[in-house]
Amino acid sequence: MTSKATVRAPTASVRSRLIAGLLTSLVTLLIVEGVGRWMFRTPYQWERRLMFFSEGHNLRNTAWGGFVYQPHERVHARTYYLTNLDPPEPRIEYDYHFTTNAYGLVQRNELADSKPAMLLLGDSFTEGQGAQPWFYGLEHDWPPNSPYQIVNGGIWGTGVEAWGRLYQELSTQVKIAKVVILFISDDWARFVWQFSPRALECLKAAAQCKGSEEYYGLSEDPIEAQREVSRIAQYRADYLLRLQSGTNVISRSAVYQYLVMPQFDRLTRFRRTGSFEDRDSRQFEINKGVATRMVTELGRDNVLFMYLPQKDELVTGPKSLGRRANDFIRESGFRFVDGRAQCGLSIQNFHERDGHPNESGYAKIATCVRRAIDDAFHPAR
Repeated sequence: MTSKATVRAPTASVRSRLIAGLLTSLVTLLIVEGVGRWMFRTPYQWERRLMFFSEGHNLRNTAWGGFVYQPHERVHARTYYLTNLDPPEPRIEYDYHFTTNAYGLVQRNELADSKPAMLLLGDSFTEGQGAQPWFYGLEHDWPPNSPYQIVNGGIWGTGVEAWGRLYQELSTQVKIAKVVILFISDDWARFVWQFSPRALECLKAAAQCKGSEEYYGLSEDPIEAQREVSRIAQYRADYLLRLQSGTNVISRSAVYQYLVMPQFDRLTRFRRTGSFEDRDSRQFEINKGVATRMVTELGRDNVLFMYLPQKDELVTGPKSLGRRANDFIRESGFRFVDGRAQCGLSIQNFHERDGHPNESGYAKIATCVRRAIDDAFHPAR
């Protein structure tokens, strides 16, 4: 006679242990997610940003592979952020004008062919994006007896490789005697880029664009400008709402975005290329070579590197690329100024939603840069 096994229901103690285990796993997952969101938090809202420039041909691609503004241009820069998606509420973050010289650089003075130049190279922090350009004050107060003229080689969105090309281009027109390289951490991963034909069309007039693009030309007529801002804001808000509704909880989690996906990408990259090295690391090596060549051409005493902190680095210090760049500069024996330690920037010196300094922040940068230049090069002698 065959006996049948008796299936017993879980006892109360077993059920308690199962529930406790599930609760522990859930709490652990929530803690990991919370820590991940804290570690990878960012003060930026790039996907909600709407950038406008004056309508017309205000920016142009160059033969050296990058871009500059049009010569002798007066540009009206306005940037909005969507503070709400439903309904869309575009709020102005900054609104200012600036002018360019014959080279399309953001400065008031024209360059003299015969006078040695001190060239400031950098990105939007050097150009002065987000407020009236701080370089205007620097050139206004520049000592008239200085043997050098100063040049603003700051162009938004650019990095070290682009600066090397701009330096080479300007060197064919002006004698470059000194270079000051003002950099943020992200600059060391940036490659040389230009505007696509579509982007240039959008910069001519926002009316030719849908709202998925990054940059637009905006009319000076206030009624037409408001109509275009509202239209583009509606398109962007609808897009972001569709994106949110189309993604699940897992794909939106910090653990998935910043821990799981990067490792998956590394494995995919290795299978495809046989190397774990990512694009940022490759570009960092290219930019190191560009920086080294400039120092070799001009001499160590004629090049000054200055690190400026980004908004999210004020408390924690430079991110990985910034630390690597600072270490490279120090270990190479190049002139170096740590702007995070020297310039006194705080969160109040940056725009609320944007990553750029505000007027008070740029005033601190201007003072800090002038002090660093005086200490390194004594331009009034």
